[in-house]
Amino acid sequence: VMEWLAKVQSFKEEGNKLFRASAYEKSCHKYATAIETITTGEQGHSSTCVLDELLLLKPALFMNLALANFRMNDFEACRRCCTVVIVLSSHPDLMLIDLGTDHEAHDCTINLAPIEPIIPALSEIVTKATFRRGLALEKLEMIQAAENDLVTALRLSHSVQPNSNKSKSSIEEALTRLEGVLRPIDVVPLLL
Repeated sequence: VMEWLAKVQSFKEEGNKLFRASAYEKSCHKYATAIETITTGEQGHSSTCVLDELLLLKPALFMNLALANFRMNDFEACRRCCTVVIVLSSHPDLMLIDLGTDHEAHDCTINLAPIEPIIPALSEIVTKATFRRGLALEKLEMIQAAENDLVTALRLSHSVQPNSNKSKSSIEEALTRLEGVLRPIDVVPLLL
């Protein structure tokens, strides 16, 4: 069991090294390999120790994959990875194989929001996932969905890190950008 987890951790660390070297495509491959190793092996490992380790490892891998995809301007892939983190926060015991890989059904996941209360161990990563997905949606020009995620991320950030102004200001900055896109529609003059 520990050998299997060590293999997953090794792929993750290799991906992190490649990411720090700006080799984003290669880092994506390592993170995907780690995720695939979990997918093929988690069914046979149901001990509490393994489940506790996977509780944080699965979302971390998807967040790393999301950021690498964002850096490569693959905003749809980033959005999908962040959505997986949000789903895992509500269903931490969900096996990755149960998430499916239907690329045609991606639109139904845009409006998935974190279900509260969030497991305390996952609250920070869920806030980041919601924020990052909002940024990806902004890049995809899905402005209303982006605003929904950014408002949610801002609300979550107040409970996760009440004294952290850095994350709040990043979220507020993104919301201000969106206001310029959303609000002009609201003030269309009425012709009589």
